[in-house]
Amino acid sequence: MHVYTDLLQKIGNNLRKSGDPYSDEANPKEILFIPKIITKSINVMQKASLIEGEENSYIVIDALRHPYEIRYLNRETSNFFHNSHKYYRQ
Repeated sequence: MHVYTDLLQKIGNNLRKSGDPYSDEANPKEILFIPKIITKSINVMQKASLIEGEENSYIVIDALRHPYEIRYLNRETSNFFHNSHKYYRQ
């Protein structure tokens, strides 16, 4: 893997585990850190779209890893659609 890919994967894993990009110590209170940030970001983007006069906004979220992230977003975000693809290397 590329060095940046490894680094970003580690940061994402740490955020999912602890809520801190520099710590891999488990913190159960932060297990939904990433979907909470995503939800806040979606709300900001939707409000910005309304201010700009756009009726619809479409947001794509890539690489949700944990089933609880998907469940949280499904519960907290209106019109959330989940699409899954599995990639097989040959």
